Amino acid sequence: MSEENCSKALLNEFKTKPRVVLAAARRGSLPDLVTLSNSWLEMGDIIKPAEALDALLHNLRESQVPVCGGSEPTFSTPVNRAFQCLVGVGKAVVFVQSDQSLATHFNNAWPGILAWSIYIFRTHVETQDKDDIIRKAALELLSISLYTISVHDICRQEMVKSAQMLEIATKIWIEDEDSHTLRRNASPSTCLLFNLSKNATDEGLQQVKEAAGGKPSLVAKLAVTRIENGLKARKLGAAYIMMNIDLIDSLSRPSIDIFRNALLSANAVWVVTSALVKVGNTINSNEDFTLVGCMVAGFSYLFNFLQSTDGFTWVSQAIRAGLLQAFCDCSPKFNVIPKEDLDMILSIFHTILPRYLVFRSVLESFNHSMQKVDCDPHRKRVMNSVAEKVWCDLRNLAEERFVVNLQATALKDIRLNCHNIKCQKLGTKEEMRACSACLHTYYCSRQCQAISWKEDDHKSMCKMKQEERLEGRSAAISKKDAKFFHDLAMRDARKHLPRLRGLAKKEHSGLTHQDVIIKINYTVHPPMYGLAPLTGYKTGLAQGKPNAEARNAALIEKVQQNRESYTLLESQISSGEGITCVLTLVCGDFWSSDGGLVGGGLVEGENDSDEDGETPEDWKGTALDDVDVFRMRNALNSILGSIGQGPAF
Repeated sequence: MSEENCSKALLNEFKTKPRVVLAAARRGSLPDLVTLSNSWLEMGDIIKPAEALDALLHNLRESQVPVCGGSEPTFSTPVNRAFQCLVGVGKAVVFVQSDQSLATHFNNAWPGILAWSIYIFRTHVETQDKDDIIRKAALELLSISLYTISVHDICRQEMVKSAQMLEIATKIWIEDEDSHTLRRNASPSTCLLFNLSKNATDEGLQQVKEAAGGKPSLVAKLAVTRIENGLKARKLGAAYIMMNIDLIDSLSRPSIDIFRNALLSANAVWVVTSALVKVGNTINSNEDFTLVGCMVAGFSYLFNFLQSTDGFTWVSQAIRAGLLQAFCDCSPKFNVIPKEDLDMILSIFHTILPRYLVFRSVLESFNHSMQKVDCDPHRKRVMNSVAEKVWCDLRNLAEERFVVNLQATALKDIRLNCHNIKCQKLGTKEEMRACSACLHTYYCSRQCQAISWKEDDHKSMCKMKQEERLEGRSAAISKKDAKFFHDLAMRDARKHLPRLRGLAKKEHSGLTHQDVIIKINYTVHPPMYGLAPLTGYKTGLAQGKPNAEARNAALIEKVQQNRESYTLLESQISSGEGITCVLTLVCGDFWSSDGGLVGGGLVEGENDSDEDGETPEDWKGTALDDVDVFRMRNALNSILGSIGQGPAF
């Protein structure tokens, strides 16, 4: 009888005498095990999953596992039985999640399953040539069967306790060839490693590292490359990409940096954002719900790790890779996801990105990207979605900050202060001379420079500025970014002078304006404004080079000794998971001058004063300045242009 006819005969016998075949398979009859493992799903109305698994798992006992390196043939009868049993186990994936009794079966049989898995991997994968058909079959068998067991929470918890399981799962994942067909569907080896890694302890992730030869970069490069390969496929494989993104999210655990930094270095942020862009290009014309899952996975990774290390590096990278476009294009689907996922996605844009729009480099990337997406169909999609308000708020903030940047750049060389405290004359760069040592401080004359050197302690400050300039060569924050911090703080403080005056009257009535410093917290949106007494003030938030703390201390002392000539601004800026404090020294009588305010006019809280002139507790006055006027002019001209009229002015 041919093999095909034999299989048909056994299948017919299974259908007519299911209990006989089931009992024979449990006793170890190889032909009956083959029939059971391949056909038990078809007998769902007669053979229950628990009965089929009982027969299969009975033949995966730990006592039956040969010794690795022994004289056992590659495919002896016990090995053939184990192969067939694992094939049958792999078919239970559709039942495991919903049937806890199956999880109990797997847990009870786990010592034998683990021992057989290790044996098969050592003898049929590690010792075989890469192109060997036996090796490929063994990898597929282990991937599917172990993934099936890992589907249930109870099983995963047991699996990750096993010393060698994460090692085996990692090596299976690394060895998986990741064929073109799997770029459309989630690879079982990736699903397995993800299931185990999300339940693993930090020590468990160390096992993953060791299984990769102690090279997190190997795991990172392979994971990112597989996402890239999925993006290159003719038809976007959302399930495949989603599972690989979930894997790198799970491996990038914040509590340890084993894989997080390696994945960031492997351009994970760029690649994940690129995946979101491609999902956004497809999601509105395709009913495949796995695209929605892929979208959530991509935004989840960015939410978790955009603020790693210094934060602004990855925020800027994501924006350059198309984050704004992805947000706009995906926004029509935000109404079909759970609220917790929606809140997570929106928080990227109403909490995280605003924190980093204090960096000129991020702002310029944002502006460049906005020019591409601030048109249909991108704009129409987001403006008709639940993300409309978040988008408009972020867009307005970025526009305002960019105008501040334009104004500061335009005035860079024409509004310089003489650094001599007794002079402080304003002039252009051509009218001033820079200190030849620090290249940072300007004077209107040699006489003022000599006075400052002797009387204003520029001698010690000059040395610190030289050291700061040398440190800046290797600093992640550019000189332009650092300058923008100061430009932004001075503009915002001036704009909020009415509010700050009200705070001073309410909270520091016993102090003059010269006795307080202005504090702006840019780590929240909108920024929070406050005041603190200058006497006894110290900042504990300076991060980075050792010179920063010393220079901040010198600035504070300088202001304390010259209260009538300077005002100190403290800006709190996000630096990854920490906060950096930037001190800005403002020359002149900052509190009494309008410094760029248009007529000193209030645009908010203008009529909130009591009749006797006192300021209510909720007073929030701000003033109209030339940045606001510039933006209003652009908005008006845009409206006039849309109806076919020329600019108003």
